[in-house]
Amino acid sequence: MMRRKRKLGFPQAFYTSGHSMPTPFCTIHYMNRFLNCEKLVDIKYTNLPPGKTMKQFSRIYKLPPKEDIKIEGKIRPMEVKDAK
Repeated sequence: MMRRKRKLGFPQAFYTSGHSMPTPFCTIHYMNRFLNCEKLVDIKYTNLPPGKTMKQFSRIYKLPPKEDIKIEGKIRPMEVKDAK
């Protein structure tokens, strides 16, 4: 990510870590949404929760049908000016 950031000319970036830092200088709350649970478990990005089957784990993170997704506001393709 650092190489990609520098190559694209971004002056700043956000990084996350699973390790604790001695003095927090910033806090953030975020949630991961797994899109391909089976692959992420296979490559050991995450673990299958104890007592859950792969089918149950996948069902938890299943995306809703397109018809149920309501988007408010305008959506447009990202442009170069958005990166600055």
